[in-house]
Amino acid sequence: DRPVRPQKVRVVAVACLLGLLLGGGLAFLVDLRDTSLRSIEDVEPAVGLPLLGALPRSEHDGEIGAVAHWANSHSRSVEAEAFRTIRTAVHFRRSTREARTFVVTGPNPGEGKTTISAGLAACFAQNGAKVLLVDADLHNPCQHKVFSVSNEKGLVTHLVGDHDAKDGVVSTNVPNLDLLPAGGTPTNPAELLSSESFGQFLEWASSHYDRVVIDSPPVLCVNDAVVLGTRTDSVILVVRVGEKTTRRQAAEAVNAITSVGGAVAGVVANAFGRRDRSYYYSQYGYKGYPYGGDRNGNDRGTPEARNDGRKAAPAHRSVKL
Repeated sequence: DRPVRPQKVRVVAVACLLGLLLGGGLAFLVDLRDTSLRSIEDVEPAVGLPLLGALPRSEHDGEIGAVAHWANSHSRSVEAEAFRTIRTAVHFRRSTREARTFVVTGPNPGEGKTTISAGLAACFAQNGAKVLLVDADLHNPCQHKVFSVSNEKGLVTHLVGDHDAKDGVVSTNVPNLDLLPAGGTPTNPAELLSSESFGQFLEWASSHYDRVVIDSPPVLCVNDAVVLGTRTDSVILVVRVGEKTTRRQAAEAVNAITSVGGAVAGVVANAFGRRDRSYYYSQYGYKGYPYGGDRNGNDRGTPEARNDGRKAAPAHRSVKL
């Protein structure tokens, strides 16, 4: 009185089971092949170094130095708070507490080391330190574009003996922050950075400034960052989370610096995504924006609005004793 086949319930159950097994297997294979730093939590285990801070992904990422400028002009923005977090971590770490010269680099091009070095130098200066930012990326100098200054004189013209170092130093729009541009693209950058003249320049810079932040080329592309790591107090490695840096590349960059005696203070995670926002700004702020500010660092308005509609407590309450 009913059909013998097809047995629909059994067919559907078997199809669902096979689909789950196939989907789980494919997901496992994809996860196994994905060696990128997918989130902030992946950074420390991959390199074995502390996370100094993280800079969120921004709509200003496409333009060189735009994020650093945004953070300087919007002191209550997420970007500004991220740079302050990095500065605090560097300032209070035992290995970098007395350090004066820092190299900022990354494993590959495009990971944000120019932005991090400019923003960190500005953040040091805003805290009252006298800071010199040096563009030592002699293959692809960019700091003169960030601060809109001339690249005619700078580090290269000093090292080849044409000008004194102080002649190439220019003031920036950030108080207490000076910039020494690259001053050209020589044919032998590594030789210049390992020369006695560069050592003398570092001594001069350390004696005239509280902090010297050096923007360096990527570690895995050229040898310049490794050379700079041996001649400065500390190295800060920048990795781009979620799309650019792999675990292997980050580990290789750290090993290249430490194997010759360089000291890597820690890692800065750049361009982390929205899903990591709760990890980094979970205790204070509104939708990941600290201290009651919005995306642009502006106040959210009235006390009622800042408390998500809850009635604000009175400023003073009289109590009869």
